[in-house]
Formats: sequence, structure tokens, C-alpha cells
Amino acid sequence: MGVHRRWLLGGAVAVVVAVIAVIFVTQRQAGLPRSPTCGDVEPGGTRLRSASPPAGASGRGPQDAEEAGQGIDPAFRPATAEAVYCEDLADPFVVVEGRLERRFFAYGTNTDDANVPVLVSGGIARSERLVDALPELPGWSSPGAVWAPGILRREGGFVLYYATTHTASGRQCISAAVGAGAEGPFEDTSTGPLVCPTELGGAIDPSPFVAEDGRAYLLWKSDGNCCGMPTRIYSQPISDDGLQLTEPPQEVLTSTLPWEAGVVEAPSMVEHDGVHYLFYSGNAWDTAEYAIGYATCETPVGPCTKPLDHPWLGSSAAARGPGGQELFIDPAGALRMVFHAWLNGVVGYEAGSFRGLHTVGVDFRDGAPVTAQ
Repeated sequence: MGVHRRWLLGGAVAVVVAVIAVIFVTQRQAGLPRSPTCGDVEPGGTRLRSASPPAGASGRGPQDAEEAGQGIDPAFRPATAEAVYCEDLADPFVVVEGRLERRFFAYGTNTDDANVPVLVSGGIARSERLVDALPELPGWSSPGAVWAPGILRREGGFVLYYATTHTASGRQCISAAVGAGAEGPFEDTSTGPLVCPTELGGAIDPSPFVAEDGRAYLLWKSDGNCCGMPTRIYSQPISDDGLQLTEPPQEVLTSTLPWEAGVVEAPSMVEHDGVHYLFYSGNAWDTAEYAIGYATCETPVGPCTKPLDHPWLGSSAAARGPGGQELFIDPAGALRMVFHAWLNGVVGYEAGSFRGLHTVGVDFRDGAPVTAQ
């Protein structure tokens, strides 16, 4: 009997090893290119996300961020990892899902291959894959400029907010799609945009925020710099299912500081000790002067005040022109920011660079946000 048991145990171990091997090989085959660096990878094919500021806009650049930028790490591309992501993924938004096995979902502005690319990271071999979270656009929209997605968890699924071209007006407007899982596919059955203030130049950069009282809000930017108008950030409550706006938008921020050069965009909000911190990007997205600022707000719909006259996080040697930021809670319960930045000190697609994912921890000290490991 002892021999029989040892034979059964040995057989069971062999089966487990075989299953693990199959999973390992399968994930390696399904993963994206594996390389210790991204230096020899061509940039991705992301369309320009917004116009530059009006001609004549000026202002001093962001403060040097060598000290402020400590703790910034490339996201999804650690030098020692088997799997790295070596493409452009601008305007990122991160969702962390799973209990036994944590998985990261990083969404970004459209590429040549996907309306809403989502990078799925995790698994036994740390492999990664890229899928299109929104394979089909609604009939009222034109493809090619699907920007800055944001994800809201709702009971029974998720809502995907994104900016896309409203064919009738030619402006960027915001729509919403629903999906059962974070990876999608999401489906947008709308007959028109959710947010489309054409008189303000359209709307982009939707960012959902859930306050500690459970009420949900949608923050967004009026895309005035598309056509020589001011840019502003708005906030408004949304319904429990995330598909309807329940109150008129409230303006919470506009460009008032020289470093912003007439542009405020990419809102992202977090609540800490009863204060609402609104992070935003300012200046021209395709320059090293693009940077991240913040304001403190009494409520999710304002009023808001800018404590600094300079960026909270500006360019560093490793990450030029940081922006398009969003906030998420990592598996350890820590607050982190994900953002894009031009790589290797080189700015611009025409210069051979691209906007890679970066992340930094965020903490609070004496009522002010600070970068953390």
C-alpha cells in the first residue's frame, strides 16, 4: 500500500508540474515582447491628443524636478522583468482587480491598433497582453481620436468614459460604454454624447471620482484650446449607474498661472482628511514644459484653490513633460499616481520618443501632497 500511495503522490506531482508548465508556456506565447529595455523599440502610433496653446502663449517652464521626481518609476517596464511593454500608452488610467490574484489594467489613448488599448498585467509568468477594450464606436462618432479613458466601478460591472470625435460638429465629446469586466469588451449603445459643450470647444479628459460618502462625479475639460478659447475643468454629479448626469456642470478650475501657458486639463481627484485634491496637467502636451499641478477643493464641485505658483511635478531627466495623470490604490493599500512622460530625455514623436507609462507614490504631509516611494 505504501508503494501504491507513493506512486499516486508522484503521479499527482507530475500532473501539477505539467499543468504549470503548460500555463507558463501559454502565457509566454501570449505575452508582449520581452526585453530588458525599450531602447530599440519603435514608438507607438498614437494620434495627437489636443492642439497646442494659442499662438503667443508664454510662461516660465516648470521647476527642475530632479528632487521632486524622486520615486518615479517606469510602469509595466521594470528592467529586470521578463515582460515589458514597449509602446506608447498616453493618458493612462489604472484599475486593480482580483482577490487571490491581483491584476492591473492600464488603459490609454487610442493607438493604430485599438480604440481603447488596455494593458493587462499579471499571471504566473508576469506576462502582459494588450487588447482593445472598446472594439466598436457608436454610430455618431468618427474613429481615430479616442482619448483619455476613465473607468468607474458600478454594481455588476464597469463604465468606461472616453473622448471621441462627434462627427456632426467635428468636436471632441465624451461618451460612456458599459462592460461586465475591467478588460471589456465595453459596449456603447448611445445615440449621442454624454458631454458635448460645442460652444466651449467640446469636452475631453473624463475622470470619474467617488467621494467618501459614495456619491460619484465626473470631471472633464472643456477643449477650448482646440480653437482659441479658454480651457476649464468642470465637475458634475452622475447617476448611480454612471450613465446620466444628474446636475449641471460646475467650473472648478481655469488657467491662471504662467507655467500653465493657457492650458489646464487631465483632472484627477482624491479625498484625504476631508480635503479634495484636484490634480491637473498644464502647458503644451508635446513639450518638456508640460507638468502636473494641483488644487485643493472644499467639495467635489468646488470651490478650488491653487496653493502653488509652480508645478507640483515637472520634468526630470528620466521623465520629460509628465502629465495625463490618474490616481489608484495599489494592492498594498497605498495611493499611487500613474502618468505618461517622454522617455530618455527626448521630447516628441518626430524626435523618436514616445509617451511611456510612469508611476509614483503619493502621500500627504502637513496638508500637502508629496511624492513617495
